Amino acid sequence: MVAMRRWLCIFFLAGFMAAGLPVRADGEALPEIRIKVGEAYQLHLGFIIVGLVCDDTSVVRVEDGGDHLRLVGLAPGRTKCGFWSNPKSPAPSKVYEVVVTRAPPKLQPSRVNP
Repeated sequence: MVAMRRWLCIFFLAGFMAAGLPVRADGEALPEIRIKVGEAYQLHLGFIIVGLVCDDTSVVRVEDGGDHLRLVGLAPGRTKCGFWSNPKSPAPSKVYEVVVTRAPPKLQPSRVNP
């Protein structure tokens, strides 16, 4: 029975995040994290992470950074990422909207024609 509840919770959470449904009951916008492709953002949540879900893993990768998480921009886009501090909670403790934008083009040194 416990295993069945756990799977239902996982399916519920995955569907909840992937469907793009509002996750705040008060109607407020989610806090936003903006990063560029190829850059990393250090996220300090203030609690031990026991679970996380990002609805589009082609946009951002989450890495363990020791005392923080590192969000790495992979491709332009938007995704929601939820972080759990309580494994029994059906809702994440914190949810962010992660926006990844293109990195500015690197300037090539100009050549002087002789």
